[in-house]
Amino acid sequence: MRSSRLLVVWVVVLIALAVIPSSTTAPTPVSSDTQQDDPGTIEHAVGGDLSYLAINGSIERNDTVTVSQDVGSAVSLDTTKFQQQYSYERIEVAHENASDEAAFATDELDNVETRTDDLRAKQNDTIRAYNDGELSSEAFLRELALISTEARRTQVLANYLTAHSDIENESVERRANDISQELNMFQGPVRSRIKSALNGDQTAPSRFFVRTSSDGVVLATIDGSDGEETYIREAYLDGARGNPNDEQPAQTNLKGKTNELYSNGVSIENTAGSERWSRYRLRQNIHFNSTANLYYSVISGNIVYEQQKIPIQEEGTIGRDAQKNPNEQLALTQNVTFPGGYMYVRLTHPEEGEPRNGTISVDGEPVDTTDEEALLMLQPPNGSTITGTVGNDNVSITVGNESSQPPDSTGTGGPAGTSSDQRQSSHLRLAAPVATVLSEGLSAIG
Repeated sequence: MRSSRLLVVWVVVLIALAVIPSSTTAPTPVSSDTQQDDPGTIEHAVGGDLSYLAINGSIERNDTVTVSQDVGSAVSLDTTKFQQQYSYERIEVAHENASDEAAFATDELDNVETRTDDLRAKQNDTIRAYNDGELSSEAFLRELALISTEARRTQVLANYLTAHSDIENESVERRANDISQELNMFQGPVRSRIKSALNGDQTAPSRFFVRTSSDGVVLATIDGSDGEETYIREAYLDGARGNPNDEQPAQTNLKGKTNELYSNGVSIENTAGSERWSRYRLRQNIHFNSTANLYYSVISGNIVYEQQKIPIQEEGTIGRDAQKNPNEQLALTQNVTFPGGYMYVRLTHPEEGEPRNGTISVDGEPVDTTDEEALLMLQPPNGSTITGTVGNDNVSITVGNESSQPPDSTGTGGPAGTSSDQRQSSHLRLAAPVATVLSEGLSAIG
């Protein structure tokens, strides 16, 4: 095995940064012959919630997007669902009429694998078109919704090949399971809500955070359709997949690595996977309703995909000083988490402190009203302008990296650092070693 595949000792770094998700960052270990930026970074949240997979390296685009019903997209999605049913009926008939069971299974699997490769290529092309400005943010989300629906259609066929005991071919079953696991990564919980919004579901969230790199995408939203506000996030980093033609790394303790990377009291409830993918389901021991699903590439040892659901709690945010308007009749305060996370915005009278009912907009686009209480909303990318308006009074703040420090577990504050928006292509230096991890190239999240 090549020397680049030898086990490398990496140090887990715990550094409290200036905003919640940036409080602790673990650099992505990579093999010594890697020349490109690491695809992902593990971010450890101060507030006790799950750590998360972040794009590392060059961030191409950030946006907060409002999605509304789109008749054209709804028709396309319905058409794909019809094609999904037709595809199942077709493969079922073909199976019944097959004279050579092995040939039937192999041919169908080749077809499913080709479709999956095409979907991956289509998603990467869509990301590149978005990064190049050829697609608007709304069009980008519509394309991801269509890819998600097509992935479900293809997964039905892959699952058929693993569910029928009369297809007695272990090789086919293993390959089909590999493909089915990969297709899960194109059908995340945020994408499903994007589809619902495009289809006109009034209970679906309409506002989404989008962040991309050259071949990675992070999506997030706040969903209150079940009566409880929940933060939902998914991240996919195609650059973390590895090259299937390379030698596979020696088997490592991925469960142990997961505990190291998600070290905020996380328990691993169950594991599943295939030859290519190892899947882990995590639960936060502090907030038992916080969950995450991770997909490791067995080829690279990296985390390629992550999805999360976290109940929203204001005590998990960091309060910032109020910004007053020039005539001191209106003040805007914010409780922040991180770009793409959630935040609370309040409008008050600066002197009397009484709440004001006003409109909140981001970069000129109205979001909602405070309704004499705090407005819960997605935190937009750094550099965005949040404006509160009550009558003729306006007050604005620019979302950025405040110098004040979040409290640590003792409430005394921690050392400052850089946020994920500031960290473009640089990596944190190793410092204050806390734990040692043996790794062959485990990527991180955020």
